[in-house]
Amino acid sequence: MTKNELSQAIAGLKTEVHGLFTAELADEPGKPERMRQSQDLNGQWLKLQQQVDSLPPQDRKLLVLDLEATKRDLIFLLASADATPDLVTLDDRVRQINHESFELAKKAAAQPAAFAAQARELNQRLIALLKEPGSGEPDIQRLASDADLELEFILHGGNVPTSTRLASYLRGLKT
Repeated sequence: MTKNELSQAIAGLKTEVHGLFTAELADEPGKPERMRQSQDLNGQWLKLQQQVDSLPPQDRKLLVLDLEATKRDLIFLLASADATPDLVTLDDRVRQINHESFELAKKAAAQPAAFAAQARELNQRLIALLKEPGSGEPDIQRLASDADLELEFILHGGNVPTSTRLASYLRGLKT
């Protein structure tokens, strides 16, 4: 596939994933079908990722960003459908907690104490995942570090340093 064809395929995948994601957030009926569709879309995502990886480096950057954004929503879908651990890798589960931590921290920016219980629960899940084999991988550690900083921000009432992405988000609220 050419760069443009890949871009169109990724956009189509993103649209499908977003539709499932929206249905899941709205808790619409049909969860088993959404799980099946999510697994199919995850397979499509993997194929697109392989094709993007085969492109010259200068053609990959934006496509990789689109793929990563789509993957976060896919991880949410797979995790929310109570997928078994062998259906969702450790990397995917840590990525999901990373995503949830950031979203929770954004909501908690004005009143961190109101979200402390959710932050504690996410922190416990993160700690459990970091005890699993393979948790020392650099990508997993980076994701876990961001999630940990965001959860600590909530748990300490917004009075501790935070991740770069949350700091950037908070600066945007002030302008």
